[in-house]
Amino acid sequence: MKTGRTQPLHADLANTAAWVNRVRERLAVTWVRPDAADFLNGWSNRGAPYLPATAYHTGGRVYLEGVVAGGTLGAALFTLPDPFRPTATVHFLVAAGGAAATLEVDAEGNVTVSGGSNTAVQLDGVTYWSKR
Repeated sequence: MKTGRTQPLHADLANTAAWVNRVRERLAVTWVRPDAADFLNGWSNRGAPYLPATAYHTGGRVYLEGVVAGGTLGAALFTLPDPFRPTATVHFLVAAGGAAATLEVDAEGNVTVSGGSNTAVQLDGVTYWSKR
């Protein structure tokens, strides 16, 4: 029976360090929070006591949270940057002014809501896989 190393120990350590760095990169959390200039078609954050619209990206998943209001239903709320975009259009059922609405995130990053009311659209619970 043969025993021993096929490569030097420093090569194992380099491979381990590279693996640890890849894991850290995948688990890092990045986020974007649209400001007033980023909102489109009359949409804006609902304001206190509600959380502002925010998108988090970690481990290849995107999570939305917050409450927006005041815009045109069926028109884009805002556009997410490239790392936050899905590979294809995704649809979600959300609460909008006490009624059900459909929230759509397309591959270009446009976030649109249809149905319900524009008085308070909840983004909480929306999660999907991103392109990366």
